[in-house]
Amino acid sequence: MINVQNLSECVGKYYRQDATGVVCKVESLRKPGEGVWLRLVDGNGVNVNPLNSLGSAGDRAFLSGFTEVRLIKHWVEVEDPTVGIAADVERLRPVLRRSLLSKMSDISEMCWAAGWMSGIEDALWECITGKRKEWGMFAPSVQEIADMRQIALVIKEWPDPNSDGFAQLSPEKLAEITEAMEADSTPFAIPGCIYESEGLLWVVGSIHQDGRVEYHQKGDAGRSFVMGPDDFEKVFKKVEK
Repeated sequence: MINVQNLSECVGKYYRQDATGVVCKVESLRKPGEGVWLRLVDGNGVNVNPLNSLGSAGDRAFLSGFTEVRLIKHWVEVEDPTVGIAADVERLRPVLRRSLLSKMSDISEMCWAAGWMSGIEDALWECITGKRKEWGMFAPSVQEIADMRQIALVIKEWPDPNSDGFAQLSPEKLAEITEAMEADSTPFAIPGCIYESEGLLWVVGSIHQDGRVEYHQKGDAGRSFVMGPDDFEKVFKKVEK
């Protein structure tokens, strides 16, 4: 077990929760006696209190129950698990690069009937960072975008349009990907919110199980319309309150 006098000794260290097996890093204290900020490093997420907001690696949450007493009873200090991960990335880098290039080529073939369309590096970068949806005849699927993002974040590289190789991604470029991922996880159509289209105001009533948006004109709740989520985002603009 852990011999710890106060939570400040835990900052920067890694701990495994006995009940779930997940590994978290203690990033900082909120206030003395109030708990800590944790970031999930390894594991399938935690679906029980008090870590119900940690779902996948990289998620960050405040844990009020991480006190000296609870720490001793329920957590075990472990070595930095990311040390081995770095070695695995280097070992798998050639495979991950080929996988990324293959996915990009498949998208190029689908959108342009060309195995490697000119400008593909910049175009698909705009797709994974949320600046573009369609490219050519079609749009990359949600899964294709997710796969490219994941590989880019792991190897911290992207195909270089000025050479036959890869260019390292700066922290700012990596942040563009994570910010786009966070934006995608936030639904555009929110029940009760007001949207504008062609000078008229509309209110979202509900979201169907298949993702379709049910909405009505403001002041006329008796007549509703339904539209797919992608089309709704193209047609409507959210009105900030």
